[in-house]
Amino acid sequence: MGKKKINYVIAFYAGPRRHYGNSSPCLKFIKKHIEWLKTSPTGIDRATFFFNEVKNESERETIEYLNEHKHQLPMEVFDGIRENTGMSYGIWQDVLSNTKNEFDYTFTIEDDYCPIGKDVMLDFESKVFDDTIFVASYYKDNYNGHAAISNGLIVNKHINQSQPFTIVADNSYPGGGIFNQTQYLRQYQDKGLKIEDITDIGYVEFLDVKRGMNRFGDLSKPLLIKPISIE
Repeated sequence: MGKKKINYVIAFYAGPRRHYGNSSPCLKFIKKHIEWLKTSPTGIDRATFFFNEVKNESERETIEYLNEHKHQLPMEVFDGIRENTGMSYGIWQDVLSNTKNEFDYTFTIEDDYCPIGKDVMLDFESKVFDDTIFVASYYKDNYNGHAAISNGLIVNKHINQSQPFTIVADNSYPGGGIFNQTQYLRQYQDKGLKIEDITDIGYVEFLDVKRGMNRFGDLSKPLLIKPISIE
């Protein structure tokens, strides 16, 4: 049996965040992801729900909801919980270490963002070339080039399975947060692999804690990913 196409990996964290105060409303987030996944998005063979453990009420009710509803999804489902280190990058790294050879691609996404439409994976796949390691939502040239928004498509065949990412365990921001965001794919960039993005074929919305809603890409094209409203 050949590889499956895409593992859609959502990184959940129910603890304090700059946007959300002392706990993050992960129940709202998981409901939106499950709603979207029920539409059978093209190319997704597995949905992976993984939590950085905090042991609070938000986490408990979110996991309870997942257990009650995951059987309704039209693809394979995997879920897990891990020690809270390395932020979302730690989750994605752990998953890649264990599933690299099962899938062609891994779509990494933060819990509070969700794709729009059934065919958005095809948009990201269309930007994969022979030397592509990652198709980001948005790429910036600073810090020697990095995925400024790390929701996107990893090309599994290029991944170093023993150490998929270059990250630190520090969960602070800007400390570990800036390092992980700018360096996690550096080993591949140093080998000549490239980060693409989808800003020429669509646009994404990004909620900045200081500047509010930002939009990156061609606004005349489709919206591909947006923040999940908590209102």
